Amino acid sequence: MLGTTLLRLGDEAQAGALRLAWQRDPYDARTFNLLNLFRKIIRSLRDRHDGAPCRFRVEPAARPALEAIVAPFPRETYARSWRLRFEPRGP
Repeated sequence: MLGTTLLRLGDEAQAGALRLAWQRDPYDARTFNLLNLFRKIIRSLRDRHDGAPCRFRVEPAARPALEAIVAPFPRETYARSWRLRFEPRGP
């Protein structure tokens, strides 16, 4: 769970916990599938969109659509977070 949570938080450098979990329990299908997802698919998405407050990995061909349609939504939602008396930290 630690490795999965670190990946969800965007901390890929510390996600070695996922590989360690796989070494300790090579029958865990969820860990196996998540490792394969990152090895085969996500690493091939080299184009990154670093628009505060979010970061996205995207195929180069899809980047214009992401920047025009998807990226504004988290920015607007982040700007309204003051209503909830919540200050998000990090991407």
